This record gives sequence, C-alpha cells and structure tokens, in this order.
Amino acid sequence: MFDFLFKPKCPVEPEPKRWIEMRMDWLAGHFGWERVCRGPVILPTEEFFPEPYDGSADSLRAMFERVCGYMEVDSSRLELALYTSGNGSRFHNDLNHPRPDWAGLYDEHKDYEKTKIWVDSSHANDPESIVATFAHELAHAHLLGRRLISVDEEDMEHVTDLATMFFGMGIFAANTSFRDRSYHVGNWQYSEMSFQGYLSPPIWGYALSLLSALRKQRKPTWLRFLRPAVRSPCRTGISYLSKYDDITRVLSAATGNARPEDFAAAHSLWKASPEKDGEDYDLFKPIQHTVAFLNDSFTEGMCHMHNGNWQEAVKAFSEAVRENGEDAECYQQRAWAYLELDMVKDALKDAEKAVQFDSDDPESYRVCGTAHLHDGQPDRAIEDLTQYLKKRNRCDSDSTRPSAAFYHRGLARVEQGDLSWAVSDYTKAINEWPNWPEPYEARAEIYQRLGKGWKAEADLERAAQLRYS
Repeated sequence: MFDFLFKPKCPVEPEPKRWIEMRMDWLAGHFGWERVCRGPVILPTEEFFPEPYDGSADSLRAMFERVCGYMEVDSSRLELALYTSGNGSRFHNDLNHPRPDWAGLYDEHKDYEKTKIWVDSSHANDPESIVATFAHELAHAHLLGRRLISVDEEDMEHVTDLATMFFGMGIFAANTSFRDRSYHVGNWQYSEMSFQGYLSPPIWGYALSLLSALRKQRKPTWLRFLRPAVRSPCRTGISYLSKYDDITRVLSAATGNARPEDFAAAHSLWKASPEKDGEDYDLFKPIQHTVAFLNDSFTEGMCHMHNGNWQEAVKAFSEAVRENGEDAECYQQRAWAYLELDMVKDALKDAEKAVQFDSDDPESYRVCGTAHLHDGQPDRAIEDLTQYLKKRNRCDSDSTRPSAAFYHRGLARVEQGDLSWAVSDYTKAINEWPNWPEPYEARAEIYQRLGKGWKAEADLERAAQLRYS
C-alpha cells in the first residue's frame, strides 16, 4: 500500500528529460542503435590508452589518433592544431579562430586544406580533459561535417556532447562536466572545482542511465569510473528506468514525429526552469560553485566536505548509506569525514566496507590505507596504498590523490623503520604534486637522520617557500 513512497524518480525534470530522449532517438536515427547498445564503452584504463602520456605535443597527437579511432573519424582528413589560452595576440573574436575560453574548436575554414581541430595545450597535463575535448570536436566532425545539424540550431553544442556517448566516449565527457577535489596544505583546507562541456551532471547522469538500460545492464562495470556528481543521478536514473523492458520504444515514443522546432522548444522550456536561490536555474549550463541543486544526500555531503563541515558531512553520508546500502562511494566519503574528526575506528569500519562493496575501486584502498595508518597499522596501510597505486585510473588528472598515497605510504615506511623506502615514496609524492610542502618536510627529517644535512636543508627551504609564498 505504501509502494508510492519508494517509487524511483527520474533524476531530471520533465523538459530536460524529454530533450535527452528526443535527441537520443534522433542520434540513433543517424548512427544506429547497434553502436550505442553493443559498442565498447571507452574507459580511462591502460586497456584503452596503452601509450605513455606525458603532455608533450607528440603524446597529444598519439592520443588524438587513438580517439579518432574510437570516434570512427579519418584522422588523415584532419589537422590537430594546438594553441595556448591567455595569449591574446593569437586569438580573434570570429568563429574561425580559437578563443581563450574554449577548450577546443572544430574549424572548417575555407582557406584550410584540412579541417582543423584546435585544442588548448594548457590542458595538456589533464589527460581526461584532453580526451573529452577530442571526443567533442570529433563529434562535430560527424554532425557538422556530415551536415546532420546546423550551427544555427540552439542546442547544437549540447547534442554534440551527447553524441560522444554513441561512440563510447561518454564517460570522459560526463566526468569533465564538473570536477571537484579537496586537499590540505598544513592546517588549511582547499577546494577546487572545474567545468567543461555543455551538459550538466544530472543531464549526463540520466543520459548514461539510458545507456545502461539500452545495454540491459543494471550494474554496469563502467559506473565506478564516473565522478560522484554524475554517478549519483546515473544510479537514480538506472533505478527509474528499470521498469521499462524496451528503452528504444520509450525513446521513440518521446520523439514521435518530432520536428526540428520541437527540439528548440524543449530546449527553451528547459532553460526556462524555475529560479533557485534568486538565480536563473539553467540545466544546460555546467553548475557553478555549488552542486546543492542535485538534491540528494550524497551530493549534500560533498558540499559539506567542500566547506569543511565534517559533522554535517557525516550526517549527509549516513543518510546516503541508508539510501544506498552497498554504495562504496558513500562509505569512502564518510570515512574521510570521520578521519577529519579523528574518529579513526569509525573511519576504518567504513573504509573496510568500501573495499568489501567495490574491491575494484582504487579510492576504496586509498581511504582504507590512510585509516590503517592512523590506526597504527603500518603493514596494512602499505598493503592498501600499494593496491590503490596499482589500480588508479590511467587518465586521472588529479595528481593530489597519488601524491597523498605515496606520502602516507612513506609515513608507514618510517613506522616500519624502512627509511630508504620512505625517502623513495616522499620523492614520488613530490613528483606527483610539487607544490605540497609536507613531503619535503618529511623527506628532510629522514635526510637528517641519515646524515644528509645539506639535502634536508634544501627540502626545508623549498617547503618554507611553498608555505609562505
């Protein structure tokens, strides 16, 4: 009698939902359901990106060739052109040249022998962003290059984002729509957010839940590669869509005999959503400065983490655990909040639960290793942190995580009395994130104990520069 209380809800409002379904069916009409239903889903792993990547022009071009292959675009008909944002003399305000606020540009200028794909080389140290940019611009090669859509259509860029999913690149495009990270420098807590693309995390979450339903996957293996802001609405969407047997019929019914003006109408209604907190609420735009509107306990917890409200974060993640009892991410994040509150035993319980529910997620091992370190179990800490470093994603751009893992493993080495290995781990932590002072200070302490005072002095001087510059 109370089934209505537990009925799964769609993670997006009716108008953006209709737009996604209409455009998914429209894309399938051009590219076919077979590609999205049975084609590979490209992941940030060595299996899909085996070549070493160092951000150089050569490695960028090698990655471009690989993404061209995945996107089924003939790279011989394209020219990859690199530019650096911020150099005003190289940019123009017309559509034939890149502008500083673009990560990339598809350029069919009549004076070019080949179509140019412009990419901002300042993103070269962020492989996930580079792959997403390549995928978006190569989707333009399909849609604009084949004259399937016009630049005058209001939702042209948004459809282009969505089209990347038909060629297996949706994970990258979705993850770069919103990214956040938190880290410590001394006693200070920092948060960073970045945005890319044209679709917001809830929109990507629902689109990817449609992908899951089309592939008849209730628990797709690629789900764990999504960032939390996308993963949460995707899970909600998967539950919502589980009642349908044939998603292609649902999408076709949503489109019906839709005309181009119907897509524009859905787009306009989408943009005319009610105001939130006195600001225009536009799901087309990547979220700015907050993810609170996602309206779920997990995201509420992430917002509290960003603000340093650890106790409130624990409450929110506890609610998320009640809602999703086997979601490793909920346990991971609550464990981090517990560690901030020095509740090490509680953190360790959650961390071990995270490993239990998703032993393939590298982050489960990082939080577990950190908790074991704080619990005075250096052997277990080294074991877990080593597992994290083996499993971490190939294209993960957040160097603070492996840096922290090497640093904490170094601390565990010291507890074991293995000073040479501790120096090695601190050095690796520095190489991953050169602007973090703690590894320099920790390495300096070991150098002092090893009688290498001049090296210790250099590390302490560098740490002081980082702390007070």
